[in-house]
Amino acid sequence: MAVEVGGRGGKGGMVHGVRSLGSATLDLAYVAMGAFDIWWEGGCWEWDVSAGIAILQEAGGLATTANPPEDYSTADVTDVRLGSRLYLAIRPAGPSEHESGQQAQERVVREVWKRVRELEYSRPGA
Repeated sequence: MAVEVGGRGGKGGMVHGVRSLGSATLDLAYVAMGAFDIWWEGGCWEWDVSAGIAILQEAGGLATTANPPEDYSTADVTDVRLGSRLYLAIRPAGPSEHESGQQAQERVVREVWKRVRELEYSRPGA
């Protein structure tokens, strides 16, 4: 996403910077307060993310899977499934003239899904 040549007048895609604070819950809290726009992670366990997801959802943010569905352009954006080990979080968004906050969040999810390939983070022994 950060290196799309055609994006932003040849300056790259929709990512201006990448940050990780070293804690999934802290990263999710930053998304919840709008300091980060999105958070994408593969490999976290449910105990790493459950508190952060609760904070994010209470703030109006969206948490779903980082893996794109087969038809990402029309698939429903469903709530995250704890234990999936693949997470995508989108900051809270208010309505604009053209779309609701939820529509804006889902649009960002689809933009991420468009660029992600199927990832496998299965549980050991599963």
